[in-house]
Amino acid sequence: GQFAWIAGTAGPREALSQQVGGLQVGSPTAIRFEYTNLGLYDSSGNIATAAIGSQNYNNSGELRVLVDGNIIATTPSTTPFPTAGTNVWQTFSTSFTPTSSTHTFTFAAFSTTANGSGHVGMGMDAASLVIPEPASAVLLMSIGVLMRRNRRA
Repeated sequence: GQFAWIAGTAGPREALSQQVGGLQVGSPTAIRFEYTNLGLYDSSGNIATAAIGSQNYNNSGELRVLVDGNIIATTPSTTPFPTAGTNVWQTFSTSFTPTSSTHTFTFAAFSTTANGSGHVGMGMDAASLVIPEPASAVLLMSIGVLMRRNRRA
């Protein structure tokens, strides 16, 4: 499959952003994704401590979830795995309540330790928003079920 690799330091270097419309103002909306500390590995499969010049990727890291530039959640910090392909993906979820029908979501990588240059390579996959159905749709579905039950009685 495919996933995103997002580099960071003590401040964000890279981030993924997307503007999403069709949100329901005032309805709590879930944000879910999987993440891991992918690090960066050398040709022998070991964690890179001098990649691309002197960049050291042997650092713990986290992903921060931002809505319209404001941090709303942070994943637990994770360490890189000692060799390529041994990382474990974790599921993270949080929620927010839209204040308008359109918001910009950003996922930024941050290093939480500073070995050498303090770089981190966070992985992200399977991101989704769980947008609740409008109350009117649930009400119409409920009315339809009740009408069917009444016809059978």
